[in-house]
Amino acid sequence: MILKKKFIELAGVYSSKLLPMHIMLELTNKCNCKCIHCYIEKEQLFFLPVSKIKILFDSLKKMGCFKITFTGGEFFEHPDYFDIIRLTEEFGFIYTIFSNGFSVDESLLKYLNKSTLFRSFHLSIYGISDKTNDMITATPGSLKKLMSTIELLKKYNLEFILKTALMKPNFNEWEDVMNFCSKNRYTHAFEFMLFPSETGKTHPMKYALDKNELVKINSIFRDKYKKKLYLKVNRDREAFLNEKICVAGKNKLAVSYRGDVFPCLLLRKPAGNIFNDKIEDIWYNSNWLKELRNVRNRDIQGCGSCDKIEYCKFKCPGISQLFYGTIYRRPESRCLIADIKESNMKNYESPEFTKYLSVADLTEAPIFDPGASNVSEGINLTLNVADCAEAKTATDYINQNLYCVEESTGI
Repeated sequence: MILKKKFIELAGVYSSKLLPMHIMLELTNKCNCKCIHCYIEKEQLFFLPVSKIKILFDSLKKMGCFKITFTGGEFFEHPDYFDIIRLTEEFGFIYTIFSNGFSVDESLLKYLNKSTLFRSFHLSIYGISDKTNDMITATPGSLKKLMSTIELLKKYNLEFILKTALMKPNFNEWEDVMNFCSKNRYTHAFEFMLFPSETGKTHPMKYALDKNELVKINSIFRDKYKKKLYLKVNRDREAFLNEKICVAGKNKLAVSYRGDVFPCLLLRKPAGNIFNDKIEDIWYNSNWLKELRNVRNRDIQGCGSCDKIEYCKFKCPGISQLFYGTIYRRPESRCLIADIKESNMKNYESPEFTKYLSVADLTEAPIFDPGASNVSEGINLTLNVADCAEAKTATDYINQNLYCVEESTGI
């Protein structure tokens, strides 16, 4: 709890400064699963060398960074993952690890059990049946391996979060996954969007949920489970249009397995490369980052005249760049979510439903503690405030550009 309070304090300080407090680091593109929706290309394998990571960490520490999230590929497929963790500890960074849970090193878990800097594992679960989970990962035995990993994490008292990318192949199991997590009191989050590959290939999109499926999930969540998630935010139009679009490139950054420096892992337009340039030179001098830092909601095509801003959580420039090749076009997938929320609001006028609603918000929702009775409580219980640099408090995080699980791209 002390750490969470510190995060809130730091978020308030960092929000007004040009400081890279959170770095997403893709250690490798190698993975021991072959997920059908994965956006990472694997024709040629890459591993960030420890020597380069040490130089990077030295610079980041001086620049004010205090949190690292490790992802891939698969974290445990990097041959030097243990050395990288030791290095992270030496520099004093708080850190999180994304993993598919297929093969973990118990000796590392013992090490993490004694760490005061390690935060949590983020693990992917796609179904509650072997058939579904193994089909999506294209890896036999993946669910059994994940369950074994969960037991190991519990053995060593290590925090973990289960995340589910919802898609057509697991559409009929999402309730089972949610109920499994709730029954066991595992923190869990859904992600409803799939993305083209990092080189623009669209094969993952054939698995994406359509509007009817999203509406059906919303209805079940609302009517059957009476889930209370914030639906509508009362906004001053001019203030909203003047808001900066994103904190990517301002308070957070990403480094790919090739050394490319991105504003975030979704917004894969490089500002430089750590094999060619110093990270501080990229951070302070990149014209691309300077441009991004000044983009406001009013600059996005169609947003200025939109009548749904009260239902709009954020315009993600990464999604726009992936789908349209520009950050200045609004992502239609987010507009669809706003449409669904507006429709649900009109259909329910009781006090309960006029203040709260639906799983539509889960596309952009924070990670929830299963014991939380509402969004605000869920955030206060489990939110990694380091990921919301614009928020001074958990409530601000709801009312501003809600972006959870930027890490969702690592699912």
